[in-house]
Amino acid sequence: MSSLLAAGEIAVHDHVVGELCLGGLSRGTLAMMQLLRRCPVASHDEVMHLIAARRLAGRGLGYVDSHLLAAALIGRLQLWTLDQALRQAAGECGCALAVH
Repeated sequence: MSSLLAAGEIAVHDHVVGELCLGGLSRGTLAMMQLLRRCPVASHDEVMHLIAARRLAGRGLGYVDSHLLAAALIGRLQLWTLDQALRQAAGECGCALAVH
């Protein structure tokens, strides 16, 4: 993961930064995260379409999870997560990052 970070291959979603900030992320770490490339932010309608089209309801995903998945698909990015439900959905959508 550090090699991807050094190569500028890591992007962050605004919702993730916001959630971490609310969780008490230090100012220094928050400042470093602000330097990362940003993922696209999907509209509410795009996320709702994704939820319906991919039948994501009732699968343990939250609305922010669905935003992350939509952003990965829109931006043609690979999604890295430790969340099992999100990782499974990303795999089914072809955008899960395989970390070895």
